[in-house]
Amino acid sequence: MDTVTSGIFAGFDWFIRIVKLNVLWVLASVAGLFLFSVFPATSAAFTVTNEWTKGNKDVPVWNTFKTAFQNNFWKSQAMGYLLGVTFFILFIDIRLFLSFESHLMWNVLIITLSIFLFLLFVVSFYGFPMIIELEGSVKEIMKAAFFRGFSYMHWTFINILGVVAIGLVTFIYPVAFLFLSGAVTFLWITCMNQIVKAKIETKYESLQRIAE
Repeated sequence: MDTVTSGIFAGFDWFIRIVKLNVLWVLASVAGLFLFSVFPATSAAFTVTNEWTKGNKDVPVWNTFKTAFQNNFWKSQAMGYLLGVTFFILFIDIRLFLSFESHLMWNVLIITLSIFLFLLFVVSFYGFPMIIELEGSVKEIMKAAFFRGFSYMHWTFINILGVVAIGLVTFIYPVAFLFLSGAVTFLWITCMNQIVKAKIETKYESLQRIAE
């Protein structure tokens, strides 16, 4: 089998894996009316993409997803609702202050709240992938996610730009949401998360060698 044919088959295999994971995530989220299952489903999807980035491309998608959904159900729910409620409160506060007449104090509050909103946005990008890495509490995971997200801000911005690009494609082609967008987003975020994690570990090891 020549290289071109092998590449086509490999690409088709990855396409099927991504579609399978995306459909599974959508069905699991819809089954719980999103409100009761979207966060565990998202955590489970990250578990599958994490295995893929480790080179375990033939990992059983359904079994891995189901096990992770059950094991991380309460932790992912706690993190998801905590982030969601905080996002909602900050968003409402910003909208409220924007409705007031322009004033230095209101402007300072809006900027401060916007910064907090961005901080939460970064934590959410790294928090869910890290649920499967760390055994600690939700608070500890969020602190670690904050540290990882702001350790290499240029990679975080690349991460965000990639997700925005996927979102734009989904907006133009809504059918992509059912078959590709979710899984592609999770795979993208996982890859970015692994890159930042590797850089932090490399830097930590070099500092240890210097200390010795």
